[in-house]
Amino acid sequence: MGVATRQAPSSLRTWPATQLKQDSYPVSIVRRVQSESAMEGKEGQDIGADLDYSNLGSAVDLAMLSREKEVGLEPSLSRGRSCSRSFNLSTPPIHPNPHLPSSPLSRNRSDDSVTRQHHFILMEDLTGRLKRSCVLDLKMGTRQHGMDATSSKKKSQRKKCDRTTSRPLGVRVCGMQVWNNVTQTYVTQDKYTGRDIRAEDFPSVLASFLHNGEHLLVWQIPILLQKLYALARIINRLKGFRFYGCSLLLIYDGDRDLLESFRMSAEEQLSPRNKRGESLKRASTGPAGNGKSSSLRRSHSEDLLIGPAAKRSSGRRRRGEVNVRIVDFAHTTTGHDWAPYPPPADRRVIHQVSSSKGYQAEVDEETGIIYARFPPHYPEEPDRGFLFGLKNLTEALEKIWNEERMRRMKMSRDDPAVNVSELPPLPTEGKEVFVEIFGTIAPDEDPGMLST
Repeated sequence: MGVATRQAPSSLRTWPATQLKQDSYPVSIVRRVQSESAMEGKEGQDIGADLDYSNLGSAVDLAMLSREKEVGLEPSLSRGRSCSRSFNLSTPPIHPNPHLPSSPLSRNRSDDSVTRQHHFILMEDLTGRLKRSCVLDLKMGTRQHGMDATSSKKKSQRKKCDRTTSRPLGVRVCGMQVWNNVTQTYVTQDKYTGRDIRAEDFPSVLASFLHNGEHLLVWQIPILLQKLYALARIINRLKGFRFYGCSLLLIYDGDRDLLESFRMSAEEQLSPRNKRGESLKRASTGPAGNGKSSSLRRSHSEDLLIGPAAKRSSGRRRRGEVNVRIVDFAHTTTGHDWAPYPPPADRRVIHQVSSSKGYQAEVDEETGIIYARFPPHYPEEPDRGFLFGLKNLTEALEKIWNEERMRRMKMSRDDPAVNVSELPPLPTEGKEVFVEIFGTIAPDEDPGMLST
């Protein structure tokens, strides 16, 4: 989840039934997969705390439409409602003796406790509001094939990783679209161009994504680094998870005015004067200066996501900054939704399923989960291949910043008349997460085997 053919990348979210008006729907039995149960553990609770519920109105509208169809109402009654009215569930229309479908569970409960569970998949348009959408699709990890891949699929994916930057870096350019303000056109690269990129050229290709034809958008790097450090901390806590074939999307608006406004804001945020002012403010307010914010309870995931850059600001995403999303979860595993192949005599196969070309899985008759043809070698560990890709991505961003900083310093030294704003040292608080994860990689360790 290249970009040249996918203009509006999307991310998926599943809406839990508890977010809806529970006492308005009859009970129905919904089968739950084992991976869904695993997500209700500690890790799932942390991730769920970060979900964006801004589109809940659409989910409620769908629920009302579904209910009206069941009780025999005209669908047009709900279609004409606005999103804001969909929340007004306290005064529903009164219909005499509506027919509600019976359920085995309804006989064991009183009418007051009857609930109905609805599942929704909402697709978010990540570029719909952008004037000049710039998108970079990075295939993450040192392994791309899922656990239910066929032998031929595994062979082809391993060969692809060996010949590209996936194995030495854990990240590969899968597609790119950048707006050029000089030519007023988009510059694009597809996945085939990304496969030809060598590891030593990856930083320069990444820099081209942050270049609008006029100058390097270097002020995007500090806050982008903080987001990637925070993501690494979260991924490192997901023991057993594997994000095979997932992509990291980097998205920003290439509109010139918007980028200039963001540059001024980011430059002021990192200026030495602003840091001194914050130090004086913290000293004057002291422990009591936290005010109401100290009384608000934050989830652990929110604590992980708040880096030094976010602490110096309001914590909200500013207009113009790079948006980071993980997409394409077709082959993701939680570590609890698969089983190793038992001996043929003990194997109880109910049927075979095929998710896409090159993938064929057998389903266990008793548990309903798939047998993993190629399971992880270290199932108790997090996805180190994905983390390895994040590590090299952040190091490439650091290199871009430092080279631009040296270039500006040299330009000012060679010609003092040139008005060039020098860059401060790059703040890298949070970088230590990769030292905690990898330490020092031994010379004989093969990074290409990290995801297996």
